[in-house]
Amino acid sequence: MATRRPKIGWFVGVTAVMVVSAAVLLAAAGTVARAGGPTTPQADVPTQAVTATPLAASPTQEVTATPQAGPMTGPELAEWKASHDPDPPDPPSAEVEQRIARRREAARAFYFSLYGKYYGEETAEGGMTAGSSSCADFNGDGTVMVDDILYVVKSYHTDDLTADLDGDGDVRVSDILVAVAEYHTNCQRGGITYIGRLYQQQHTYFNCGPAAVVAAMRILNFGATPSEAVAADLLNTTEAGTGWDGTADVPSEYDTGFPIPDVLNYLTEDHWYDPFHLDSAGPEDIAAFVYAMVSDMNQDHPVMGDAWEAENQVHLNGHPQNIEIFHWIAISGYEDGGAGTNYMDSATGDDDVTGIWWSPFVEGWNTNFDTADMVYILAGRGFIA
Repeated sequence: MATRRPKIGWFVGVTAVMVVSAAVLLAAAGTVARAGGPTTPQADVPTQAVTATPLAASPTQEVTATPQAGPMTGPELAEWKASHDPDPPDPPSAEVEQRIARRREAARAFYFSLYGKYYGEETAEGGMTAGSSSCADFNGDGTVMVDDILYVVKSYHTDDLTADLDGDGDVRVSDILVAVAEYHTNCQRGGITYIGRLYQQQHTYFNCGPAAVVAAMRILNFGATPSEAVAADLLNTTEAGTGWDGTADVPSEYDTGFPIPDVLNYLTEDHWYDPFHLDSAGPEDIAAFVYAMVSDMNQDHPVMGDAWEAENQVHLNGHPQNIEIFHWIAISGYEDGGAGTNYMDSATGDDDVTGIWWSPFVEGWNTNFDTADMVYILAGRGFIA
């Protein structure tokens, strides 16, 4: 299916070390195409005239209007979702809201403690200051080697600011000397971070929520991992799916009105997870997702995403774009400082098992999915971190 892909743009802050990172995603201006290629090209996914939602993450009802045929910007699609939401999310309690606010700030601080050295800090305008330290690890493997030095040499006297290690606006001998000085040292430009690839195939078309919980529990490795059926019972999953909000079958001390975080907290005997609702898909929303994802991954906790794939708009890898889909996924990795998202998709495998006709086109493990597009998809629902 030949499709046009939505584009999302952002302001690029002036940095001494310009890399593809989550910092690039902080503010929007202009448009750019998706950076990370899909694991399963969308052109290979057949289309089918289906009007019902075949895969549900939250209770749905018929939506009478569909988005425009062409791609929308993130904020435009979020506005459309807000006006056509079949099941508008309930707000969290004041106590949960306060906890979310504290965790947002803590995640932001964690991100810049990890990457601000190389990517700089936020400015009041949403841009980035120059980083205070160079890093010649251009391939992201964690160590500066000969190929990294050669990258700077090949960029000599070009406008490739990623190789401008001393921040003087040009690639000169001084930048080559910086790279040589960093030879065999360990610096970090993002690289690839993941904490698990053990995806769980769902066994009914509506069990994406329980399957995502099982995958997350395997990564958390806390006690015995529940079966998909047990997770479904705890989540009160029905044929309409697993809601963003609702009542889970958990003790009162874990019940906040949001089934996925409530069940995860109950199963881990902790209060780590909270619901982060995304009203839109603008720079602030992208930044909030990146901060939470990077913070949680580096503390060995996967993130859960509640996708709302609007018809004819950007979809997850292998999902047909001519169908509106609600779907839970487990996010267990990131690339390039958060610019790319690695996630596990339970709607994969044999369609006789999942009950989803397009499952054979879906990969269980998906890497380097453009994070701006991920937030575009999560807008209207959100993520659990």
